[in-house]
Amino acid sequence: MAKVNKSALHAFMRELILEVVKEKPGLWANIRAQRARGEKPSHPNSKAFKDAVKAGKEILKKEKK
Repeated sequence: MAKVNKSALHAFMRELILEVVKEKPGLWANIRAQRARGEKPSHPNSKAFKDAVKAGKEILKKEKK
């Protein structure tokens, strides 16, 4: 196993995180944008809310694997 200095590892991790952030802004970015537009949150019985919950559960399953 090759030795890697700390600063090189930090630089690599910083670049990796920035790539991920650029690709997908994420759930909270969407929520903040919706609030900024003045839209109300989805009602818990609406199709949009149910779809969001389902998508969130699928993401958690993928992350656990």
